[in-house]
Amino acid sequence: MVVKYFQDLQFLIHLIFDLWSSPNYHSILRVVANWASEEAVLQSCTIAFHLFLGPHSGVNLASSLYSILELNDISEKLEHVTADNATNNDQPLVELDILLGNEGITFNPES
Repeated sequence: MVVKYFQDLQFLIHLIFDLWSSPNYHSILRVVANWASEEAVLQSCTIAFHLFLGPHSGVNLASSLYSILELNDISEKLEHVTADNATNNDQPLVELDILLGNEGITFNPES
């Protein structure tokens, strides 16, 4: 149902993601989509909350973010991505730009 809603959405989507380790040493990735409704009301929905496997590298994180975008059919509606100030959060956006660019989708990780 969320995918259908996103397909019909006329506005761009902003993502927030965070990757952290739980007290029992499991890595968790949470991705939240934000957008404005037709009534100009801020909407928010968690579109991913799952175990994150492998290293916290830019390539690995970008691959997960790209898969989440594709699963929710929102790659072409992505405008901005926000993350915390962890040192490993810049590289995933550069890598995501490459993955989206391979699909002909323009994304500027600097914006």
